[in-house]
Amino acid sequence: MQGEKLTAQHLVKGTIRFRDGAEVPFATVRFSRDSAGITEKFSLADKQGEYSIQIGAYREGWLLVSAVGVFDRWKFISVPGDSLIEDIIVTPRNVTLPSVIVVNKPSIEISGDTTFFRADRFKKGNETTVGDLLKKIPGFTIGPSNRVIYNGKLIDRILINGEDLTGTDYSKIVETLDLAGIEQLQVIQNYADNENMLSKISGGSEQVLNLSYKKGFLQKLFGTADASIGPEGRHNIALQATGLRTNQKIIAFFRHNNIGKLGTPFSQLNRSNLPPEGSDNELKAAGTVPLSASTSIQTGIDEIEPVYQNKSSSATLLFSLRPSGKITLKGRSNFAYDKVRQELDNTTTYFQPFYFKLATKEEMLRKLHLFDSYLSANFTGWKNQQLLLSWQSVTDNNKFDALTAFNGQQVSEDQDLSGRQAGFGLLYNRILPRKLVLSLKAKYSYGRMPAQYTIAPAAFSDFFSRAGGGKLTEQTEQQTRNSYSLALEAV
Repeated sequence: MQGEKLTAQHLVKGTIRFRDGAEVPFATVRFSRDSAGITEKFSLADKQGEYSIQIGAYREGWLLVSAVGVFDRWKFISVPGDSLIEDIIVTPRNVTLPSVIVVNKPSIEISGDTTFFRADRFKKGNETTVGDLLKKIPGFTIGPSNRVIYNGKLIDRILINGEDLTGTDYSKIVETLDLAGIEQLQVIQNYADNENMLSKISGGSEQVLNLSYKKGFLQKLFGTADASIGPEGRHNIALQATGLRTNQKIIAFFRHNNIGKLGTPFSQLNRSNLPPEGSDNELKAAGTVPLSASTSIQTGIDEIEPVYQNKSSSATLLFSLRPSGKITLKGRSNFAYDKVRQELDNTTTYFQPFYFKLATKEEMLRKLHLFDSYLSANFTGWKNQQLLLSWQSVTDNNKFDALTAFNGQQVSEDQDLSGRQAGFGLLYNRILPRKLVLSLKAKYSYGRMPAQYTIAPAAFSDFFSRAGGGKLTEQTEQQTRNSYSLALEAV
């Protein structure tokens, strides 16, 4: 983790009251650098109306105070030193309900290491996924690969009603999971995995996000279906199913389309998608390097790729089963198929220093099959003992063909990356008297990755040099790896 430069932290605190002096409990206080800007920091007043908010290195800005039954109040602040005491007066809404008792629950609550966000309070009506909602809640940001960050710290896992179904790769949950049934989003600090027996002794250090569902959505299967058809055979189909029974949890996604929505990020379509070196089942990708600079077609607009045609399908299955109180079975699998065609035909005319035309034509076809799966069995039927067995497999088939022409000269490229990795793991934990711990870890993994790259003609170099002789250059590489490890620890 990279260190951060220390800066002054300015504190603003005070009490929120009505004009008659009565305190306003559980109001939300948000800080932004200007009245039209995004929320930088937030805090929640206690039941006496007292609030305290750290605004970082800023000295000036705006506080927005909001609560049920009062008008929103903007207040400009300027911190002369390290802190400022600022009481804020708010105005009640003139609504009388003589025979109705309203019990207000705040949008945000803090209890110990857990911060609770009520999902309905942050919805604007245009959200469809968990990621859409998180962008509306103060303190949350979505980083690369759909990684969630809360108050500057990474969310390590996303739980579904307290259950970890995805491990550390929760991108599908952020990108795809529908909001139906979600009542609260709970950020838990110092989370300890209750399925790991050693957490009883060592505690936890992770920051996780738990999606808590309404009671009416438990013990049943629910989901969404969306389909659309357009001219020239364009179509998009998206299906989702969720079941959250006490001992059986399952989430399934499926999508198929030809409107440019890819099952995998565009950048992964011409490279290996096997786990990188350093992962649980490590196999370093083959080192074939294209000999031509033509590896992608760009539009000149950030994050816009010229996908002319595509046919894409993707499916994800997540599940957790407890056939008894002593055994937990978990699994997750992802499948992706993408076939993408790109075209670019461009002619540029130059008049200086002399008249000439430069014609460029590119055609690229990318095809990807990707399947990965994980299965684990956790046995906790013995007193102070645990046995965890796990299996993981990744299969990748990736092909890339390109035809590039400069002023009538053509070069063709062909790249084929195929591979598979698999691994088996065993973990045995036993808690001995006096809090001594015996832990046995074993792992076996293997992988293979053939790779082939071909370019013709090999002498093709630039716009003005004539390609020579129809020569062919090939790169072929085969990698195979087996890995064993065994560790015995006593703490």
